[in-house]
Amino acid sequence: MEDNVHSIEVYLHPVAAFAIIDSHERRSKDNQTRVIGSLLGTKTPDGVYEISSAYPVPHSESEEEVAIDMKYEQSMYQLYKTINPTDVVLGWYATNSTIKMHSVLIHDYYSKRDPPPVYLTFDCKMRSGRLDIKAYVRCSLGVETKGYIFSPIPIKMAYYDPERAAVNLLRQSISTDTNETPIKTGLERFENVLGSLEDSIDGLLAYVEKVKSGDIPADSKIGRLLMELVSKVPKLDPNQFDKIMNNTTQDLLMIVYLTNLTKTQLELGEQVAHIPSN
Repeated sequence: MEDNVHSIEVYLHPVAAFAIIDSHERRSKDNQTRVIGSLLGTKTPDGVYEISSAYPVPHSESEEEVAIDMKYEQSMYQLYKTINPTDVVLGWYATNSTIKMHSVLIHDYYSKRDPPPVYLTFDCKMRSGRLDIKAYVRCSLGVETKGYIFSPIPIKMAYYDPERAAVNLLRQSISTDTNETPIKTGLERFENVLGSLEDSIDGLLAYVEKVKSGDIPADSKIGRLLMELVSKVPKLDPNQFDKIMNNTTQDLLMIVYLTNLTKTQLELGEQVAHIPSN
């Protein structure tokens, strides 16, 4: 089955990327140079592939041949479908930076399904200093179909809100000596969000002032986005806004207080339960 390069967009979620990296780290390093596996997610009618999960598939390969455990792959897919019935196999991945000769044979196996598969390569050794991820689709070579080539296509990261929060938390651990970062309370996260929002507003005001003074040219696209943003801001009296914010803050503090109180009561009850009776 031939793929239409111009109609395909690929979005990769962090959960799928972490699963692929984990499968590479858990490989048998004695006789395995790369890991292959299936990509799962959804495909829209307009050709958008959204990869939200992945699982490794056992295989063996040498210079002469490659063998895939197809029974294992099909069983894993059926188990996955019981949890996510709307997801389908979107293609496959390999944890190496180059396209090998056997990639054509593996792609043929995944091409038996619909939709046409995409092929991702993960440079887990980070030869370029970063995790290099590339996406390919198979295209016909020449006018008469006598062969195929893998044509690169753009790939972007996509985030659900919980994924973005987790990735931001992991990024904070990079700058620490132990590569660890504590999970903050709800009030601390609320404070960080407000701080980020304030920094964004300051940067936006600085940009507007530079445009007004003629230091930088105006951008009509940014102007339309600003108008759309301003139109969504509710028109509230300052005193009314302060009242709403104070009520919300008080509600949040009450929730934190009740949470800590419940936690203390549970810990106290557990300690009392361990006191031996006379």
